[in-house]
Parts: sequence; C-alpha cells; structure tokens
Amino acid sequence: DQLHVELAERCRAEEALQENGRKFRNLYQQFHAILDSVPDSITLLTPDLRILWANKGAALAAKGAEVADRYCYDLWHGASVPCEGCGVLRSFQTGRSENSQSTASDGRLWDLRAFPMRGADGRVESVIELAEDITEKSMLQKQAERMAQLASLGELSAGVAHEINNPVNGIINCAEILVNKTGADSREHELGKSIIREGDRIAYIVK
Repeated sequence: DQLHVELAERCRAEEALQENGRKFRNLYQQFHAILDSVPDSITLLTPDLRILWANKGAALAAKGAEVADRYCYDLWHGASVPCEGCGVLRSFQTGRSENSQSTASDGRLWDLRAFPMRGADGRVESVIELAEDITEKSMLQKQAERMAQLASLGELSAGVAHEINNPVNGIINCAEILVNKTGADSREHELGKSIIREGDRIAYIVK
C-alpha cells in the first residue's frame, strides 16, 4: 500500500512538472512573439557586451549579419573596443536605466535605452538594450529647423527692405519736387534727376 501511495505521488509530481513545463514553453513562445513584433532592435547583453539574445528587429537592423554571440561594438560599429560613452556599460556600472545616441558604421543614427536586469543577489547580471533608428526623424527635425531659420531670415529681410524703402521713397519725392520747381537747363534740375535715378536704382536693388 505504501508503495502504491508513493507511486501515485510520484506520478502526480511528474504530471505537475510536465504541466509546468508546458506552461513555461507557452509563456516563452508568447514572450518571444511579443518581442519579435516590436520593430525596434532589442538585445540582451552580458557585462563584456556580448549579445545573448536578439529579437527580429535586431536581425533586420543587422541586415542579415549574425547577431547572437557577437559583441555589440563589433556588430554595429565594426570596432574592436566598446564605444565611448556606452549606455549599456553605464547601466552595468550605475544599476540604472541609461540613454544615449550612437551613429552606426552605415551612418544610421540610433536612440539607445539600456535597462539593467538584476539577479537574486541584486547585482546587475545583464542589460536589455532597446535601439530605435531615428535617422529619418533626425533629418526631418533638421529640415524643420532649417525651414524655421529661413522663415526668420525672410521676415528679417522683409523688415530691412521696408526700413530702407521708406527713406529712399522720401528722397525720391523730394528730388521730384526739386525737378518740378527748377528749369530744365538748371544745375538743380539735373541734380534732382540724378537723385531720382540713383533712388530708383536703390529701390530696384532692395526689391
């Protein structure tokens, strides 16, 4: 009887383990499906910056290159040493989330966010890095800033032209009065006409 009880308990324990295993596999598959659906690059890195795991977004960003077991600085920058100001290394050192930006060897600009993963003893064992390609966003932002600068320059130019035209028009008007009140063969008449010509020239240049 005791043997039957022990066998029954062992069967129940094995069934429970199998059920837990199925649940774990399902959760693992769901976890991977969620991370693979994120278009940004997500990688899990060791303290020496070796990539333990990467989602499909990272594989796409790598353009077909092998990602797992590569050092991130070698994969993204073709370098033999970690990048200066690396946010992942800072996250290992500080134990906090860190942000940084980096330009890859192909010229793409990345916004990088590092999140520390702690072990049971509280130490940072690995870091998750989320990388977003902001190349196009940065270009659009620079274009918008350039357009704003051009708009400001246009407003300034219009204001300067207005301030120049006002006194020039006043000079031309005074010269026309001088021409109208003097004889055609007088020196003042010729001087007035000369002032009008030069005034018109200034107005044309401003325009």
